[in-house]
Amino acid sequence: MIRLATVSDISPIDTLILTKAMEFKAAGKTQWQKYLEPSRTEIVTYDVTNGTVYVYEENDTVVGAVSLIPPTSWDENLWNDADTAVYVHRLVVDSRHKGKQIGSQLMRQAMVGSKR
Repeated sequence: MIRLATVSDISPIDTLILTKAMEFKAAGKTQWQKYLEPSRTEIVTYDVTNGTVYVYEENDTVVGAVSLIPPTSWDENLWNDADTAVYVHRLVVDSRHKGKQIGSQLMRQAMVGSKR
């Protein structure tokens, strides 16, 4: 089930992001290095409390998440139409659920959710 994240989802989302960042590091990838830092929890908390995170829940457990955030100054420097867009950030799925198309489902929700 996909739903808007609540405050009680902050810790599971934070854990998903940290776990994925550690997996990337172990594989020699440089993606998500900043999410190895404790400040990641502040980012997750900010996004959840602003209503910009959707979670995929299976058997009462959050196994995926995606953040839809308004443009930042970084985005505005890249795109001419940044103010009319919503950006997908921190799309993450528990690796144990690989192959279930959870990421695809979250992206479809992101497309619907960005039109609200």
